Amino acid sequence: IVLLTASIMDRIFLEWCICLVGQDVQARDPAGSSSSSAYGHVVDFRLATTLRLPVHTVRRTSDGHKVDLVASVHGLFAVGQAPPPPPQQELDVRVALLRWEASQAPEHFAAMLAVACSASASGRVVVAPEGASSAGGDVLRPGCEELLRALGFRAGPMQDGGRVWECQGVVDSLAAVLQEAAQRRSTAAGRQGLGSEGDSDLAVEPDAEMVAQLAGVFPENGAKRACAAVLNASVEAAMEWACQHQGDADFNKPLAGRGTPGGPCAADPRAPVW
Repeated sequence: IVLLTASIMDRIFLEWCICLVGQDVQARDPAGSSSSSAYGHVVDFRLATTLRLPVHTVRRTSDGHKVDLVASVHGLFAVGQAPPPPPQQELDVRVALLRWEASQAPEHFAAMLAVACSASASGRVVVAPEGASSAGGDVLRPGCEELLRALGFRAGPMQDGGRVWECQGVVDSLAAVLQEAAQRRSTAAGRQGLGSEGDSDLAVEPDAEMVAQLAGVFPENGAKRACAAVLNASVEAAMEWACQHQGDADFNKPLAGRGTPGGPCAADPRAPVW
């Protein structure tokens, strides 16, 4: 229940999501029981789609295939011996990175992440003041303060371009977390080619039952687009997305295609996982 009601950006929830990677998991059925044969292994975690849904990649034991799913919706829980969790300082950095990513527009985050990587090497960065129209060079947008503190930076004096943050040197293991995140962004951008993160609404087949419920309020194509955009997570999530995007020029256009393995999120998280 906690995982279904907690905010996606809740620190404890994100720590659970991160620590689930590397563990064998089992899915609880709607009746609350579990099957001893329903096993898989979690190999990755990320925020997916423009709504930043928490998505785990699970390698199914039954056939070895990887599926993307919202673990809390499926009621996944760890079984067997768990690997040791990351050191707390590294976990803090990973959580702060996720929260920072969720607060930034996708087109800005990659550039800001590159600045953060440079800052981890130089030990100095400037954070632009609230309301700043642009940032770049060695200047970060507001919202990165939690990450900087986790990396060991301390806020210094104000200057014309914003507040200076400095540290004596970022621990190698923490700098490696930043580099890993930058590499993941680069790899994801390469997979998408000329597409954008906004194209992730094509990654799954819209759930027919959810579409039927939404079609009483929105046009059918808009209902399909909303369900696909939230990876069929729930009618409520799709409704929220539709309310936010019903004014988009392409809202009622037919979906042009479906996602393929290797795309932003290649599986329907409401489909049978095992």
